[in-house]
Amino acid sequence: MNAQSSALAKSESVGQDFSGVSLDLQTLLDQATACLQAGDVAAARDQVEMAWLLHHETRLEPILQGLENALAQSHRQARACLDRAEQEILCGNMDAAEASLRQANELVPDSPLLLNALGWHLVQCGDLAGAQVAYMDVVRLRPHSAQAYANLAAVCLQRGLLERAEALLRRTIELDPGHAQARKALERVCKARPVAPIAQAWSAVSVSPDGLTETVWIGFSFPVLS
Repeated sequence: MNAQSSALAKSESVGQDFSGVSLDLQTLLDQATACLQAGDVAAARDQVEMAWLLHHETRLEPILQGLENALAQSHRQARACLDRAEQEILCGNMDAAEASLRQANELVPDSPLLLNALGWHLVQCGDLAGAQVAYMDVVRLRPHSAQAYANLAAVCLQRGLLERAEALLRRTIELDPGHAQARKALERVCKARPVAPIAQAWSAVSVSPDGLTETVWIGFSFPVLS
């Protein structure tokens, strides 16, 4: 697919409302420049692509092609980082492997595949907090992926965050009712959840004014269900 057909497909599939959004040529190019300065080549490409689509500026074609080439190069470099990380893991160099995985994520930001790889590696290294951050980003990027929620739930379970894990597991099952692992994990979480007592007994004693009679009062108090 060439740049023009890609831009057309994107604009038609998204179908977004541009009201209140500035789409003039200079603004789009300024936004592309800001994205490049921030190291986000993909976002810069999208801005230039939109400018080219809306304003039919032929002078943008070589810029767009250059960004496409740069993006392709970033993906090749990220792939090399993944390969290097795999070799480091085989050699037992876990810190070096993590560095390579983080470099890959810097080269191609917001890649669910790379974030999953980083999250999995951090779990193996015992950095559950770091893995949770990585998997949270995957959920942000893929909000309709049952496995994304399941991975995050697994880390939360290991960290003892039962309430959060339960909510994530329920979301997993909502997206994929056939997710057997999530169902089993949810059963374990529900069994581990502390159960509030159904009722609490109380008693009191009252003495008559003449001191000759004692009355024992026994009752039950029930928790208020919210």
